[in-house]
Amino acid sequence: MPRPIHVLSLILTLAASATAQGDTGFLRGTGRTDMALSYGLDYYDHFWVGDTKVDGDAAGVGEVERDYFNLYAAYGLDEDTDLVLNAAYVQASADGPGAGTGFDDEEDLQDLTLGAKWRAYERGAGKGRLSVFLTPATKLPMTDYEDNAVTAIGDGQVDLRFRGIVHYQIGVFWASLEGGYDRRNGAPGDEVPLDLTLGGNAGRVPIMAY
Repeated sequence: MPRPIHVLSLILTLAASATAQGDTGFLRGTGRTDMALSYGLDYYDHFWVGDTKVDGDAAGVGEVERDYFNLYAAYGLDEDTDLVLNAAYVQASADGPGAGTGFDDEEDLQDLTLGAKWRAYERGAGKGRLSVFLTPATKLPMTDYEDNAVTAIGDGQVDLRFRGIVHYQIGVFWASLEGGYDRRNGAPGDEVPLDLTLGGNAGRVPIMAY
C-alpha cells in the first residue's frame, strides 16, 4: 500500500465554522515519521448566543475571522500502529465597532490532540481491500485560552475520543470513513462525528478530496 507523503499545505476554509477533516486508513510503517504544517482560515458574521442566532453587524461585532496554524506528526510504532500528535495555534479578531469593549481579539496556543491508530483488521473484499482501524485519542487545551466570547479560539474542553476508521481501496482509488463518540467534560456536549474522505494515489502521494 502506498505510504502517504505529507507536505506543507494551505487550506482556505471559507465557512461559518471550521470544517472537520477526517483521518484516513494509511499508516507510516515501522520507525517512520511524517510531519506537516497547515494553515486554515474561516470567517462568519452570525453567531449563537444560547438558542438565539445573532447578526454580527447588528450586535456591533461585525465579521469574525479566525486563522489556524496546525502541526501534525505521526510515528510508525510498528507496521500496524501509529502514534499521532496534532497541535494548533489560533488567532481570532472582529472588525465591528464593539471590538475591544465586550470582547477582544484573541490569539494563543489552542488544543493538543494525542492518539493512536491501530489496524485491527484487513482482508480482500470484492475487487479491493478492506481495513478497519481503532483510533482512540484525547484532546487537551494547551493554555487557558478564551472559550466564551464571539472571538473564542476553542471550546476549552477535554475530549476523550473513541473513534474508528473503515478504509476501502480499489487500485489507486480509496475511501476512508471515520466515526465514533467524543466524550466531553463540559459544554458543548458529547458528539458523534462522522467524516468521509475520498482520494486516489498519484504514485506514492495520496490526493485527497474531503
